[in-house]
Amino acid sequence: MTYQQILKIVTDAFTWLISGGATLVLAWFLKNRRVLFGILQTFADHTKTKKDNELIARLKADAETLVTAIQPFDLPGTEQKAMASQRLITSAKRFGKDITPQQANDYIEEAYQKNYGITKPVVKGGDINA
Repeated sequence: MTYQQILKIVTDAFTWLISGGATLVLAWFLKNRRVLFGILQTFADHTKTKKDNELIARLKADAETLVTAIQPFDLPGTEQKAMASQRLITSAKRFGKDITPQQANDYIEEAYQKNYGITKPVVKGGDINA
């Protein structure tokens, strides 16, 4: 297609809109507005769900990192989990998401289960083989 042909198509479309086509297009949009709004709402919901899922995956990855990073501290497991939960809440706020302490505890517990199973190995006196 040459430049003149493209220009003629654009000019013809513009002329059609000016000469009454705009009224036809507006009438079509008004008639089908529920369908169009439904499609737009579905698209918006899908985008929001995808964004939320990406954020949850990021928070779960952060929880795993926190569990691994806090493990060497000489603290009881409950205090380690509390520290990790608080840091995860802070991390979520940086992403613009407010999570409850219970949600943070759930993510941290899931990370502990994934990394250590039901029980966390105990390291005595710095000997990893103990």
